[in-house]
Amino acid sequence: MKIRQKIEDKLFLRQLLGLATVVALGVIFIISLRLIDKCVRTNTVHSPSLVGDSAVVDSLLWRLADKYEKRTYSRAEPVLPPVELQVFDPNTADSVTLLRLGFAPWQAKSLIRYRAAGAKFYKPDDIKRLYGMTDSMYDALLPYIQIDTIRFAKPKTARDTLSKDTTKKYVVKIKKDTVLQLNTCDTAELQLLRGVGSYTARRIVAYRKQLGGYYSATQLLEIENIKADSLLCFFVVDTTLIEPINVNKASVERLARHPYLTFSEAKAIYNLRREHIKLNSADILVEKGILTDNQIKRILPYLTFE
Repeated sequence: MKIRQKIEDKLFLRQLLGLATVVALGVIFIISLRLIDKCVRTNTVHSPSLVGDSAVVDSLLWRLADKYEKRTYSRAEPVLPPVELQVFDPNTADSVTLLRLGFAPWQAKSLIRYRAAGAKFYKPDDIKRLYGMTDSMYDALLPYIQIDTIRFAKPKTARDTLSKDTTKKYVVKIKKDTVLQLNTCDTAELQLLRGVGSYTARRIVAYRKQLGGYYSATQLLEIENIKADSLLCFFVVDTTLIEPINVNKASVERLARHPYLTFSEAKAIYNLRREHIKLNSADILVEKGILTDNQIKRILPYLTFE
């Protein structure tokens, strides 16, 4: 009996020790939680970065907003080459040549795609089919369009071969003593002259439009790729038909369109007007160094100083 009693006492002591251990661990756990909560509250309340002067918080918010704000970037405009009219073939001209002729980038791209699709330009009028080609732009480009008629000749169909007229047709040319008014004659009248075809006639009329009228038949010698030496005797010139440019009112673009003025010279004339200087004669353009004496003699018939 005594042995049994001792065993029961030992078991009771072990159970009591286990219970005390569990209670002690629970108390330690609760005290730890309290201490941790107190530390967190203390750090949160006394943190200088989050609590304090409202100006500090506002400054932090502004810095964050500035850092993550949506930024906009301006798109740089493409730099286009200066407009410089020159002879070109629309079937072979590259994009740089087209931009120098005054084509917009999208127009040049459209023309090149049009050619890539297999299209060809057989005559200057075909360029009118391009989207965005205005009448004024076409008139400016017409004198410089030169198509290789041999390489890009329009293929003949079987119908054209069968319907070909074998009889020769002759165009009646004007007599040697006949003269034409250079500032009013059209392309049909010009083609009556020996040695003048449709291409040469169009170039003469187009250059007349660019100038604003001829004041001398010798100006025909300024047209590239045509031989006008033998044509001078067939023309008379009425200078009253010239369309002059008002130097005191014309825009830079209007002045620069004239073949005898560059864009920089037109800009200099415009800037001279902005200095509240009224241009009464061409002498002031020479005095300011804008034009030389030879240039003044050449362009003077096209200027008016009203």
